[in-house]
Amino acid sequence: MDLRAETTSFSPTDPRDKMCSRFSHFFEISKRDFGNISVTTCNASLSAFRDAYAASTSKAAISLGIAGSKDPVYALCQQHASCILENSTEWAKANLGASNLILGLLPTILAVIAPSMTEMAVLGVHRPLLSAIISISTPSILQGRVFYYEDPGEVLKTEYTRGDIRHPLAFGPWSTRSAALVGIFEFVLAAGILLNTLILVIQLANNSILSWGCTRTWPMFLWMFVPILIHTIASVGYSMTLKSKDAASSGGVELNSRPASNEGIALHKIGANVKAGGSSQVTATGYGASLTSSQRKGFLRRNIDRELTSCASHSHISRDTRVQDGQDRRLQIGILLNSIAGFLGFLHLVFATVVFSALVFIVPLDAIGQVALRLLLSALTCRFIVMFELAGLRGRPTREESGSKQGKESLLGNAA
Repeated sequence: MDLRAETTSFSPTDPRDKMCSRFSHFFEISKRDFGNISVTTCNASLSAFRDAYAASTSKAAISLGIAGSKDPVYALCQQHASCILENSTEWAKANLGASNLILGLLPTILAVIAPSMTEMAVLGVHRPLLSAIISISTPSILQGRVFYYEDPGEVLKTEYTRGDIRHPLAFGPWSTRSAALVGIFEFVLAAGILLNTLILVIQLANNSILSWGCTRTWPMFLWMFVPILIHTIASVGYSMTLKSKDAASSGGVELNSRPASNEGIALHKIGANVKAGGSSQVTATGYGASLTSSQRKGFLRRNIDRELTSCASHSHISRDTRVQDGQDRRLQIGILLNSIAGFLGFLHLVFATVVFSALVFIVPLDAIGQVALRLLLSALTCRFIVMFELAGLRGRPTREESGSKQGKESLLGNAA
């Protein structure tokens, strides 16, 4: 039987399953070292692996790697990978060791460059959808210490003690049109970053294998999508520290201040405001002391408007309107959720290190050019978007400042 003919009968894009294309695709430079060996020298083991997989009735279990080495398909996958390594040069094997070092350090490097969990918690309160997209686009979480509460509100402070040389970036408020254009542009940019990261994760799952999971493809996708859950927990925890007992008992309507998550711009009123010759100053829309029937119907529309506008148009809560009672149950739960999110972020970093350091058949040039640089570009871009949004929040006056015109005050002091 012609084994090569049997092997090439499987299309790399076989609609039956992506596992059929395993060992057929490699990154561009890595293919020179391992691609030809896979389909020529080790053609017999490749055919055996594909035939066994095609005849298997539990393809989902194979992809999950539930049975591990006891699964014959898993064993054949390892056998073919071993064949490739045995027939590779010593130089190629040494390059794999260098790649494992580079990729193993990559999650930690990304965590340092990407937005921190505290910054994402603030953004998640104001623009939750944008925060969710960014959390997937750059799935890296930075937390200083495990079970140490870092107040997300501290990132919005604009004044420090005398002698402190920190000068946080701040600008705004903007006109309605400018805030809307910037907000929509950020969404388009974040969507492009998300697409780049998703394509890369699919390539890593198909063009490489895990040394501890030859048929497992889920770890890369788990690494990508878990951060959205972690950042959501942190954002909910931070939001709970901004609600008082009175607000909670009055049906969610706070009479003394406006939650940041309910602020935004009415995009559908931009044209009317401009034509009427009204002020181009950004006007925040949110909950008042009572809601009319028309306001309830427009709740979804207002939230969409808020999501699509830059945070330079969002008001925030000052220190004076924040929860101050250390025994407040909501405050305690909020701090607990933030600490849990930080611990989960630590576990995510450990998991990412284990996954990336175990990727096989990627040479250093591909590890740097095709993997690291693309992820670093995504992380840097997301970092700039978050910095831009936080700077807009710092530039917006608090409700108290805009009403009394008494100047700036420190924002969101430590509640702990």
